[in-house]
Order: sequence, then C-alpha cells, then structure tokens
Amino acid sequence: MTDLATRRRSGPRWVRRGFVAPTVLVTVVLGLYPLIFIVGAAVTESSLGKPFQSVVGADQIVAAATDAGVIGSLVRGTLYALVVAAASTILGTAAALALWR
Repeated sequence: MTDLATRRRSGPRWVRRGFVAPTVLVTVVLGLYPLIFIVGAAVTESSLGKPFQSVVGADQIVAAATDAGVIGSLVRGTLYALVVAAASTILGTAAALALWR
C-alpha cells in the first residue's frame, strides 16, 4: 500500500483548481461585499431606513485613519488576536501531544 504523502497526484491541474475555486470565490465575495457596503455607507448620508442618500465625501474615513485613538485601538486589537492565536495553537499542540499514544 502506498503512503498518501508519496502517492502521485493524478488529474490535470485545472481539475484540482476547479475544486478550490468555489471556496475561494465565496470567501472573496463574503469579504468584499460588506467592505464595499460599509465604505459606501461611510461616504454617503445613510441611515437604516434610507441608505445611500447623497454623497458627503470621505472626510470621516480620513479622520478615522489619522486619529491616534483609532490607530491605537487597531494596534491593540491586532496584537490581541496574534497573541490569542499563538497561545491557542501552542496549548492545542501541547494537549494533542500529551494525549497522543
């Protein structure tokens, strides 16, 4: 019996990409649609009842991008996410190794 790691891949490359393409497409669409909607709502006078009424400009986006409080919050949030991801990976690996027979 051949090992899965050493078995030769069969089939043309486009077939393998065809299986991955729907997942990539859905991920891109699910990421881009909310981003486009939020940016559209930020540059227009929008409310929940009447979205995208009139264009007011990107002053809010520029003000938020240059505000020290917003930048600090983004840095802290990113650091928190990285620390939690690293800690959960290390603890999960340690638990898996401890339970492995």
